[in-house]
Amino acid sequence: MNKTGGKRYIIFECSSCGSINIAKALDKTRTCTYCGHKNKLSKVRKLASALTAGEARRLAAKLKAKRG
Repeated sequence: MNKTGGKRYIIFECSSCGSINIAKALDKTRTCTYCGHKNKLSKVRKLASALTAGEARRLAAKLKAKRG
């Protein structure tokens, strides 16, 4: 098991605009796909985690749908 508890992807909230994004769990930073802000993943609000990219996309879509 790795440092991420076996999860390979995280779903997080951009610290600038609040949009939902996906990143690989071992990445240090990720640029927001909406506003372009460079997020430090150690500082962002993590909403969920997933083992596969497909699972991460489905979780992100559900979270986006809840927001409306």
